[in-house]
Amino acid sequence: MTDKQLKSRYIYEFDFIRVICAIGIICYHFMTDSGLRDSFPSRIGLFYAGDVFVTVFFALSGAALYCRHREVDDWAAFYKKRWLAIFPSFYIAYGLFYLILTIRSRAVLFQGIPAWRFILTVIGMDGYLTYRIPDFYILGEWFTGALIILYLLYPLLVRYKRALPYVFTAAVFAYLFSINHSVSGMDPFRTVSSCLVSFLFGMGMMKFIKSRIALAVSVLTFLFLSCSLVPISDAGLAGHLAGFSLIVILYHIGTPVERSAALRKVNRRIGGLTYQVFLVQHIVIDLVLAKFGGRFRGRVLLLMAIALSFFFAVVVRGLQKLFSHFPGSGRSSLDNSNEHVTMDRPDEIETGVRKSENRSN
Repeated sequence: MTDKQLKSRYIYEFDFIRVICAIGIICYHFMTDSGLRDSFPSRIGLFYAGDVFVTVFFALSGAALYCRHREVDDWAAFYKKRWLAIFPSFYIAYGLFYLILTIRSRAVLFQGIPAWRFILTVIGMDGYLTYRIPDFYILGEWFTGALIILYLLYPLLVRYKRALPYVFTAAVFAYLFSINHSVSGMDPFRTVSSCLVSFLFGMGMMKFIKSRIALAVSVLTFLFLSCSLVPISDAGLAGHLAGFSLIVILYHIGTPVERSAALRKVNRRIGGLTYQVFLVQHIVIDLVLAKFGGRFRGRVLLLMAIALSFFFAVVVRGLQKLFSHFPGSGRSSLDNSNEHVTMDRPDEIETGVRKSENRSN
């Protein structure tokens, strides 16, 4: 697929992949929080399902950005678009659930935490750093902070694009090193090097993703990782490999699915909500389990969690659209459907986490 084709074609397959992975991450977090293994397995063969879906999302982010932005001439304009893609929804969702949690608990939240740490929430890094710094984290997972870091790095990556193979290799070795020699104490899968591996894979995958050979290799790799009893030194490493394989497989499944105009429309509508879904799904799951746990079967609770995650995603999206119309509010990311964060739609293509759960669950 040439650069011109990538810029002129809406990649509908990304909508299909996004919808599947959004529902998958809800199922995974529901299982880890509820312990109901019959609803959705947390570990499949050598990898954790959550690692796979996060890997796919990072790869989609890299692919979608690189399809549209082979060069970044105006860094300020680029960062402004990325800010509009991430933060309005994040702030609205945070405020909404802060209010819900305050009303539900009838108490002031986060008492005893220094006020200055709210800065971490303002810049979207509270979820990423909460493993080390107790802060005002409510939603957005560690994934949001990692995505912000990758967006900050992106102009540098494309400026020195000829060095990307070397950057990818260095990121792989840095990740492998962190598996056994953690400097910060962070889960190796969440480190910048780990996320960068997935992101860079996405930036390069459009060169081969339509290949039948790539599909065959991906199917064999995914089956091996899903069924093999041969241990790999780190489940996160297996998660990367499974995620890379799954995105190729889903792309090929999505191609015939997206030929249906009706299905394409549905996927695009739902795909346009997946960033907001990702923001709210974990806190929604916690609230569903707290309110209804023990009163309904696990699968009923899971369906409630999925439905309410999308419901609150619609609410957040609607509030964002409403606020964007206020005088002096500035240009919203909703003003142009092509300027959304990658989980929202194929980021920048014109026409087209885990919390700190116990990984042993």
